[in-house]
Amino acid sequence: MAELVAIKDTVQNVAEAIAAVLELDVSIIDRSYVRLGATGQYADQLYAQAARDSLFDHILKTGRPGFIEDAAVSDFCRRCQGHGTCRELATLGQPIFCRGQVVGVIGVVAFTPEQRERLRAGAGQLLNFLSRMAGLLESKLLLAEALWEETRRNQEVCENHISSSSLSPLSFNDILGQDPAFLAAKELARRVASSTSTVLIRGESGTGKEMFARAIHNASPRAERPFVAVNCASIPESLLESELFGYEAGAFTGARKNGKVGKFELAQGGTLFLDEIGDLPLHLQPKILRVLQERQVERVGGSRPIPIDVRIIAATNQNLEELIAARSFRSDLYYRLNVIPLVIPPLRERRGDILFLTRFFISKYCRLLERPLLALSAGAARLLMEHSWPGNVRELENAVEYAVNVATGPAITPADLPPYLRAGAETASKKTESVEAVNDAGPQPGKGAAGAVGAAELPRGSLDELLSAYEQEILSRYLAVYGTSAEAKARIASELGISLATLYRHMSKLRGSSGRAQAPGGYSRICER
Repeated sequence: MAELVAIKDTVQNVAEAIAAVLELDVSIIDRSYVRLGATGQYADQLYAQAARDSLFDHILKTGRPGFIEDAAVSDFCRRCQGHGTCRELATLGQPIFCRGQVVGVIGVVAFTPEQRERLRAGAGQLLNFLSRMAGLLESKLLLAEALWEETRRNQEVCENHISSSSLSPLSFNDILGQDPAFLAAKELARRVASSTSTVLIRGESGTGKEMFARAIHNASPRAERPFVAVNCASIPESLLESELFGYEAGAFTGARKNGKVGKFELAQGGTLFLDEIGDLPLHLQPKILRVLQERQVERVGGSRPIPIDVRIIAATNQNLEELIAARSFRSDLYYRLNVIPLVIPPLRERRGDILFLTRFFISKYCRLLERPLLALSAGAARLLMEHSWPGNVRELENAVEYAVNVATGPAITPADLPPYLRAGAETASKKTESVEAVNDAGPQPGKGAAGAVGAAELPRGSLDELLSAYEQEILSRYLAVYGTSAEAKARIASELGISLATLYRHMSKLRGSSGRAQAPGGYSRICER
């Protein structure tokens, strides 16, 4: 809650206005006993501490008005720290409230017998007047609080969405990998960094698309200007337009009084990173296309174009060509974005990088967690090499962080790796053993080699039912590992390469079918707890 000191100039103006109307001296203190308003004999004590154990102290504690009709016989005056030097004959005090709490006191003081008689005669009317003045100060205080909150929110937006090279000095040297295809993508990004052309980064979730975007920005002439990141999948459709383009005051119900600057304007002179561009709603795609063509934006509810100088870097883990064929992504926008295509290969195609990155992450998390440097056992290395890494480098880093946290010995062993990695390896091993057993036995009489497995071992149900059960098993395992918090669900969606909305749709569908074939792990129970 804002304090009276935030509007100290207004407090003094109100004190002077009261004094002019009532022809009495005025003293206004805050709840720290600092005199923020003073006239007449108290004018030279502005911003000084007022006496404790006084009438004002009583009003601050009780929240009720107070009146000393005669200071010579008042108990408050006898207890006051200023007793003996105070020349007040009578005092009338009114509490100042803000959101139901006492934040200060307005006091009017009589220093002459004539002023004292006027206070006695009109105490009721004077308190009513002082109550209105206290209400005026409360409204000014609430306004100051609202302006402070607006400033705080704007600062939060800047901290969360904008970074300069000094705040986030990510360079190409921070993007690690030794695979030739990966190094080729990195070299292309380095070469085009100095350009202003639009870049489209393609790659699965967790391959490091935003890291590439930030490295391009920080290696460009725009490095000292803002880098603004927008995840097109994480912002509701109804809000995305105003987030990107901003809006004018009164553009819609609930709009901020002063309007709002959009992300394109926030990125002025710098780089705008449009992540998950494949999830951009169809109705907004023509507007993004127009910005790319005309280099100007128009706020929601606005009537004038605003020129912008922004480099666009877009990224997606989706197949945009398939989205175009399905008429959910515009081909003209695709060609505008795909000026410089940059493809980051998935980790499963960079097998030589798996152990290289693993050792880097072990070193990183041992340092962060203040643990001695751990080795990597041969068994753990084998499991890591055999995993398909659908979550790519992000999944690998999470797995290593987990292992460093739980390892008890000098080396990371298979038992220290996340359970789903061990379970996946055991399943693959059982399948391999089953195939080997069938091959050893050879084909049975009257059956082909494929029929040797036996029809009884085939899964039962329609293809849709089998796929649904498999999907349920996957989600069950992810929820068992990461949990069901909002943060965990965002992480699961990211690692599976889907939007949060898609994840919730799948979860809702699976909850609805929980009465049918349930996957191991009890997905519906995990979701409901």
